[in-house]
Amino acid sequence: MRLDQIARRLATTMTLAGGLLAGCGADSPRPSFILVSLDAARADHFGAYGYERDTTPFVDSLARRGFLFEQAVAPSLNTLISHASLLTGLPAWAHGATYGKGGRALHPAFTSVAEDLAERGYATAAFAAHGDWLTPEMGFAQGFATFSSDYRSAEAVLDEAAAWLASLPTEVPHFLFLHLYDVHSDYGGRPYEAPEPFRGRWTEPGWEEERGGSDYLAAVNEGKAEIGPEDVARLIDQYDEGLAYVDDRLRRFFDSIAPERLDRAWTLVVADHGEAFLEHGKLMHVTLHDEVARVPFIAVPPPRSSYAGRAPARISRQVRLVDLRPTMLSLAGLPAPGDSMGADLQPCLLGPGEGRVCPSGPATLYKGGLLYDLERDPGETVDLAGRDEAWRRQRGMQRLLTRLIAEQEMFRERVVGGAELEPPPPDPEAEQRLRALGYLN
Repeated sequence: MRLDQIARRLATTMTLAGGLLAGCGADSPRPSFILVSLDAARADHFGAYGYERDTTPFVDSLARRGFLFEQAVAPSLNTLISHASLLTGLPAWAHGATYGKGGRALHPAFTSVAEDLAERGYATAAFAAHGDWLTPEMGFAQGFATFSSDYRSAEAVLDEAAAWLASLPTEVPHFLFLHLYDVHSDYGGRPYEAPEPFRGRWTEPGWEEERGGSDYLAAVNEGKAEIGPEDVARLIDQYDEGLAYVDDRLRRFFDSIAPERLDRAWTLVVADHGEAFLEHGKLMHVTLHDEVARVPFIAVPPPRSSYAGRAPARISRQVRLVDLRPTMLSLAGLPAPGDSMGADLQPCLLGPGEGRVCPSGPATLYKGGLLYDLERDPGETVDLAGRDEAWRRQRGMQRLLTRLIAEQEMFRERVVGGAELEPPPPDPEAEQRLRALGYLN
């Protein structure tokens, strides 16, 4: 263990009691956390975010009991990068984990929220559905006493998670991380796939069976295959069926949890990125337009906590996935992490009469390069990045550049010796899977 880690943990131990009293009250137990990440789930396909189709009745019911962030931003279009940011509270350039150059794992020099909570006596477990990137080899098991990941259905993931929860004594606080992959485009057959009875809810058998799944979507992006408006509408129908399936399985999972356990738990629903349907000329998630960068973020407080009386509430200020780690620690009454670039969003949850503010900072994005005024141009039709330097400074570009430099410096300082990390050995089978899913060119 490095000296800076020892010093941080000693400081944490000394301030732990005070933090618990400040955040939870002297007689209140520490809250648990259930964090659900829905891969490739775009915000505007949830009823709670205004979608007219009834895709997400269960998640919508959560939103009616909690806090909905209307403008939550993912740090990347990529599953690995976004989840590294989600768990560490660091933007992509700071933690350095990436899918580029064969992949680079999340380095153990960076602390995850699972490590924070495990050190304070929380039971920790992760059940994920990405067998190439959300793995111990890529650094995602840090802090989780139980970690399980492979390509599998939401039903399989949630059954495993339910068994783990049932094995815990009710009084033990826990952090449960769930990653569900079913909304994502599929390897072959139909580009998006949902099991029955959800398959066929809005679609009919047809052309999709022979188009090769994600390979077909990638071919459209590359100009090697054609697609018309009716075909795009069918893709959206398929996508919505997958979202409805995931929503239903989440309902079943939460219905199976003992009420006394949920009475002490925060439920957090997010996504690592969204999905595009040619709004800006591309399918899947290969750009950072709003349909990909804007994600759902819903926080449901324990029903007996003081926050329950302040909900439901919709918060319009832009926030980021990197804000989740410091916010969770704050809600647990624990000290703020010194190595996070996220903001504590707890002030956002105060009532209107209590001076509700949102302290989240600017959102830096991995693989960026576009600039839009979303207030005047919500459809992102005019890229302003080419404007003159004075205009860009006026709109805060200099502040963003300064932040990017600081993020890159954190990575260089934290990684031992400042050296670049070696990518893992090549895995031809994994590369083939990732290419089929549109991740690799």
